Amino acid sequence: MNQLKRTVTIVLCSILALCFVAVSAFADETATTNIPSPSYPRVGGHLGFAVPIVSFGNSSGALGTGQSGGSTQTIGSNFIKVGLSTGITIKLDDFWAVDFETVAYNNFKSNGSTDFVVDPGVIYNTGPCVVGLRTAVDTAPGQNWGIIPIIVKAFGTGTAKFFVEMDFPVFIRPTATTFGLQPQFGMAF
Repeated sequence: MNQLKRTVTIVLCSILALCFVAVSAFADETATTNIPSPSYPRVGGHLGFAVPIVSFGNSSGALGTGQSGGSTQTIGSNFIKVGLSTGITIKLDDFWAVDFETVAYNNFKSNGSTDFVVDPGVIYNTGPCVVGLRTAVDTAPGQNWGIIPIIVKAFGTGTAKFFVEMDFPVFIRPTATTFGLQPQFGMAF
């Protein structure tokens, strides 16, 4: 029962964080100026931290946690993982971009194992926020394939901006299909 309360608390906090990002995105009003349009394609990128907080499913090593048998796994109880995310972005126009992201994870609770996720995707700038879809492969042993819908909110002006991102990774493995929540934050340029 204590595990269930903790999981519900984490999920509710994540939903509240997403609502905050969505509300702040629609509250931003930017003034239009007569700045010349940049030429495309342009190259950008990002550097940040990813912290998986929960994974749902009949997992056998879901999201590289090294745990098995449970249907819900939460940070602190089943795993403590922090990932360094790096990405190179090719901006095709004001709205569309292709993002080549990789995330190197350290698992601090399960033997100090590491894994590496390669997850390129496409992203679309809606104005208030950025949405996207990535395809992913975790290089940890075993066959797997994943899709990761994302929502991103950038803060600041100029070429370098802070960002907050919520990832919803779904991984399909021969032994399980899992769904997770993973916030990510860092600097985009």
